[in-house]
Amino acid sequence: MASYFVKLCLCIVLIIQLVYAEEAKPSENKLSVFQQRGGNYIKRGEIVDIPHAPKYVATLADAVEPVENPDDLYKVKIRDERTQKIMMTSIKFCQLIGSNWEDEFQLHLDANNEVYHVDYFAGDVCEKTNKTPSKPFSTKVTVAGVAKAPTPELNQATTKKQSTTSTRRPAKNLQEGIEEVEAEKTFFQKYWYILIGVAFVLLSSGGPPASDQAPARR
Repeated sequence: MASYFVKLCLCIVLIIQLVYAEEAKPSENKLSVFQQRGGNYIKRGEIVDIPHAPKYVATLADAVEPVENPDDLYKVKIRDERTQKIMMTSIKFCQLIGSNWEDEFQLHLDANNEVYHVDYFAGDVCEKTNKTPSKPFSTKVTVAGVAKAPTPELNQATTKKQSTTSTRRPAKNLQEGIEEVEAEKTFFQKYWYILIGVAFVLLSSGGPPASDQAPARR
């Protein structure tokens, strides 16, 4: 009977190791950047190497289409690939034209180095012409600093940025806060207790084999 309990303990240890192995897998910390074209959002690049040395990596859809009205909004969607949070922002096309298509993403990190807000900037000058983009974006990525306390309110982060700059203003955030989506749990994280129960039933139901010989009469 002792061998069955040994097998049961081994099964439990194996399941626990699988659960911790799934949790210990490093998740990629990067932001995907999308730009609106027509009614759709097309991926234009990624912000990688967060939080140590963040940089922007362009994709094939990085270039902007010709601008019809420089007062129209250039809309950007940013998705955190680790937490699946979505951030929406925009600036006027005339700011991009005035900056010669040079823009900047400024990341705000919490105490766990998670991105909780992104400011988007372009030039201070609003050039109201229908100039066609002559080159892809020249994009810069900076980090505003790591919050020591729990995640600050977004308006406080914006106020801090505005107080440290003279004329440049961050892009308007199109939604209140950040949409939070709970990360999908793995199979072992969801059903580990069921697996333990099944293993216990299978091992305990076998039991030691009964003796074929009847007890001797006296």
